[in-house]
Amino acid sequence: MNTRQRWVRTPLTLATLIMVMGCASMHLGGAHGYTRPSSLVGEWIDVENTSPADSSIWVLRENGYFAHARLHLVQDGNGSMRLEHQEVRNASWYFDGTLGDASRQSLCFSKRLGRFGAACYRFTIDTLREVAGSTARLAVHGYGGDRDTSVRVFVSPLSNGEKHNNER
Repeated sequence: MNTRQRWVRTPLTLATLIMVMGCASMHLGGAHGYTRPSSLVGEWIDVENTSPADSSIWVLRENGYFAHARLHLVQDGNGSMRLEHQEVRNASWYFDGTLGDASRQSLCFSKRLGRFGAACYRFTIDTLREVAGSTARLAVHGYGGDRDTSVRVFVSPLSNGEKHNNER
């Protein structure tokens, strides 16, 4: 009996092999075809939850890493100020839909890609031109509230030459 026949004749071995290959593929980067457009990658300042002394930031990396970061000024015992940085990974992120079509584009988050369902939110992204430079604006619809009415706004400074969908 050759090796190939042995694999086929042992259903338990074959089932185990398929299961191991399936589980291993869950952890390969890009194996599922998750899209992460460069226009979304970066650090996004949460406008509603940021003050001059305390910043709330979304971190979206190319590899799907999603975290909440917090930068805040702390005054120590001798009166000097220092900046503290905290970052907590929350989930993985990916894009779904058609980029540039506000009715068909969603930003999706999942605790464990491929194992649990994702929470997806419609969004719009555009560029604001200001005297000091350009800023990207990300408006996420329904995040942390009523899906029809709440909009959470994030901003991110743009590098020279970068543009987003709807420049204003």
